[in-house]
Amino acid sequence: MKRLQLMAALAGGIALGSNTSALGETLNLEFVFDQGPLSGQSFPGTLEFQPGDGAKYPDDGSLLDFNAIIAGVTFGMTDDVDFPDFPEAEITAGSLTYLDGVLLSNNSSFDILYEQGVGNEVTFETSAGELSFGFLRVTGATIPEGGATWAMFGAGLFGLAWQRQRLMARR
Repeated sequence: MKRLQLMAALAGGIALGSNTSALGETLNLEFVFDQGPLSGQSFPGTLEFQPGDGAKYPDDGSLLDFNAIIAGVTFGMTDDVDFPDFPEAEITAGSLTYLDGVLLSNNSSFDILYEQGVGNEVTFETSAGELSFGFLRVTGATIPEGGATWAMFGAGLFGLAWQRQRLMARR
């Protein structure tokens, strides 16, 4: 019984002490190819960053992660040729307005230059030298789990502990 009450108290403390602004925000990306061997195909990616507007970089911790899987080749933020200064992203009002990076992985390269209203180019080169061209589409945002989820979890544990205590007192 004491163990269950302790778990409920711990969950409640976590809920009260959680800070959702410390969590990163994630944009879901889609890399769509319309020229070359990958024409007609699209591939997933994500961009995770600290909340707020402005430029996001790996070296200051404001850009938390960038990844893409293109034709079976996985590219991560640390694969950028200029890491930790790049990739670079810009967020305005929660939307991606700029993304720049040149990534190398498994002898393949992935180059992206996206500037809202100006240009949107994605290039993938296989290890065999085949080029495909396309564009970036931002498909949505992933909302991080916040303190409300932990609060409901803690309240549920507290309710279970209280109900069990009532049942034990009746015996």
